[in-house]
Amino acid sequence: MDSDSFRVFTFLAPADIDRLGGIPRDAIVGLVAQGTPYELHAFTPETFKPNPSFVRFLHGLIHRCAHEIPGLKAEAQRIGEGHVYLLDGRTPTPQDAVPPEDIIGFVRAQNGRVVPGSYEPNENHRIVTAAGLFRLPIELHERLLDAMRSLPPNTAD
Repeated sequence: MDSDSFRVFTFLAPADIDRLGGIPRDAIVGLVAQGTPYELHAFTPETFKPNPSFVRFLHGLIHRCAHEIPGLKAEAQRIGEGHVYLLDGRTPTPQDAVPPEDIIGFVRAQNGRVVPGSYEPNENHRIVTAAGLFRLPIELHERLLDAMRSLPPNTAD
């Protein structure tokens, strides 16, 4: 995609962008090809280019707060010991075999609790697949939005 053939995509609302004075680099989820409908299910690997800065930001956020996410805590309590996988909400088979690109990462469970700082990202996870844009559990998506709203504005390089 050349610079004239894309638009940026962010979860930030226009009011947030105005308040921040633009879209911070880490809040740009990716680039969407011109002509692609702005509907999350319309994004495909051919029409969407993920922003590596956003991907690092996302995994850093999960690393810091995974031990507080209710779904991960509940699963850690259920299994006691082992690994708890954070699945992408777009996966069609959460109770069966999950495609590698739909596993966001995992945390370690010990004594029924998520071990803080144990989050490991899955390098095979994809922000966009043929099934569309990634989907986080609501409580994690809300934390992502809060973190994006707290980013400093971009400064000239």
